[in-house]
Amino acid sequence: TDLAYLSSASNATSSAARLSFRAIDVLGAGTSTAAITSVLQQNYTTGKGDLVFSTLQSGALTEVFRATSAGFLGIGTSTPGFALGVSGNAVISGDLQAANMSATGTISGVTLNTTGSVNASGTLAVSGLLTLYNGLTSTASSTLLNVTNFSGTNATTTTLYVSGAASFNGAVEQV
Repeated sequence: TDLAYLSSASNATSSAARLSFRAIDVLGAGTSTAAITSVLQQNYTTGKGDLVFSTLQSGALTEVFRATSAGFLGIGTSTPGFALGVSGNAVISGDLQAANMSATGTISGVTLNTTGSVNASGTLAVSGLLTLYNGLTSTASSTLLNVTNFSGTNATTTTLYVSGAASFNGAVEQV
């Protein structure tokens, strides 16, 4: 049973009901410092709604994250296209596990351990240890610097198997 309702007098799409959190400012007036807003996104029998969380920034309530009717959570974006959409930088201090990973920019300063294959359609540049257990597929340029461990489905009895042109800068040793 619902014990309380917040209702909007409007019934149009994009109408909203908001729960505001207020504090008394130095002038003795109330200032909204945060809010949770329910936004009607689609009306009638197929109604949909989002839940928006806002905080006070530079004197105005500003959306910081949104849960959509599709079950997507957007941080720094009001239109997430995935289960988690982040606009801006993110810091993860623990492990990040992903079934699949795509990058449209640069991934740097990471240790990559993979039991699946690594597929590169752009430039793959590695400086440091690269350990691959199920191969490397690259359809563009690949630069491997200081690689000390390469094994997997693309490896043969040699350390590195190359199909196509290859150039080496430095000593190539047979083991």
